[in-house]
Amino acid sequence: MKYWLLLMTAVCLLSAAAVLAQAKPYIGGSIGASFYDTELEDVSGDDFKLDGEEFAWKIFGGFRGARLWAIEGGYANFGKIQNTVLDKELESKTTGWDLFAVGNLALGPLDAFGKAGILWWRTDSKIEDDPFDVKGYDFAWGLGAAIRLGGLGIRAEFERFELDGDNNIMMLTAGVVFGM
Repeated sequence: MKYWLLLMTAVCLLSAAAVLAQAKPYIGGSIGASFYDTELEDVSGDDFKLDGEEFAWKIFGGFRGARLWAIEGGYANFGKIQNTVLDKELESKTTGWDLFAVGNLALGPLDAFGKAGILWWRTDSKIEDDPFDVKGYDFAWGLGAAIRLGGLGIRAEFERFELDGDNNIMMLTAGVVFGM
């Protein structure tokens, strides 16, 4: 039984190495807007909602195997939101690193894709001059499309990052991809 397990593991590793050897690398960047939807509790125990829209950007890269799948990772800056709560200024900025498995559907020069993965995020906040931060990792998913023009692509996508509890960030971006 141990030999079969060892043989299966070796075949899987060699298959993955062969697929990665044929995979095409790509890099890109996008700009757009992030949409926050967060519920917080103040020091007196009262709940309040913090939502807004901010400028967002991201850089990403990946390896595309065949034309059906890719592995992609990147860095996202979701912008800075500001709000006044009980006459105090609240400022919050969220950034994160992500890793996705991407499924592609090639329709001529147009690619449609869906992706699912994980976001390692950090939120730096400040109430008046009192800073604090929160970090974690949570599920993320997205949908998008790209037009291939030789080795260049123009890409639009929607992503949703489901952070702890009722905290969600959505991002709508457009960008350029090199190496498609």
